[in-house]
Amino acid sequence: MLPPWLLHSVALLALAGLPLALWREFLRIARDRGEDWRKDVPRRLRQTLVASTMGWSYARWWLATGGVLLVVVQSEAVTSTNVSTALPLLCFGLAGVPSRTLDMYRRGRDPDRRFDARHPDTPRPRARTVRNRPVTVAGCLLVPVMVWGTFWLAAQIPRDAQSVMEWALAFGILIVLVALPLVGGLVLGASLFSWVRLDGTHVTVQGGGERISIPVELIDEVTAERGVRIRMVDGRESSMLMLRGPAAAERQAAERIRAFADEVRATLPAGPLYRDVVHRRGPDAGLSALWLGVSVFLLGSM
Repeated sequence: MLPPWLLHSVALLALAGLPLALWREFLRIARDRGEDWRKDVPRRLRQTLVASTMGWSYARWWLATGGVLLVVVQSEAVTSTNVSTALPLLCFGLAGVPSRTLDMYRRGRDPDRRFDARHPDTPRPRARTVRNRPVTVAGCLLVPVMVWGTFWLAAQIPRDAQSVMEWALAFGILIVLVALPLVGGLVLGASLFSWVRLDGTHVTVQGGGERISIPVELIDEVTAERGVRIRMVDGRESSMLMLRGPAAAERQAAERIRAFADEVRATLPAGPLYRDVVHRRGPDAGLSALWLGVSVFLLGSM
């Protein structure tokens, strides 16, 4: 085991590099959008924070590198199982899922990879997020309990198992440690990562490990029946029950989405825009991989 001061130095290096990663993201967004970074700095800072949460951003790559380095320098905890399985899962979970989302956001493009079809001087509605707050709070309370259970179960694995009962207990705990991240991913997708984003000229539905961006001109009807659902002009329907809650809250959420779509649709240019629905993976997949990497690391260090 390396001395504590060296571990602290590695941790400090990982944290100290985060501002540099955010600064690079700040300049990259300004460059890709062809704008002067010294103008409208508060708006650019908000864009930088949003971009830093996306897969493969500078900030998440730095955190992934620093997190894996912290595991590696603890030489006593590193095994062949950790190097081959746990560390790639940890890196993938921290760095995020590769996609074109970050590149499109840096360039100021819509989810369908096109620039905003509206005239630059057209007033833009404020971006808003619609979510079921009680479900989100429940997810915030449940996920830490499941994470704590992961570490607690790892500590219960019998050392030097000899009897059949001890081997059965160890095997059962191993199965639960692998299953917990998979179940936790479903919980994350249904609670913390389940929302509707009203931004630009799209309504983006996030939930169940999937993100669907729907252009407003394709939205035909928004209903509040068994959750808030979006029906499109060609008969398709959003594949998820986006929200579940009291009927009054569902009706209010449906009305907000409907009003946003009507307001933005009125500002679009006349004629066909040839846009379609864009499907992407949600962020909960990366967090599930990170969780699974932690479980494998705990198993490998036993």
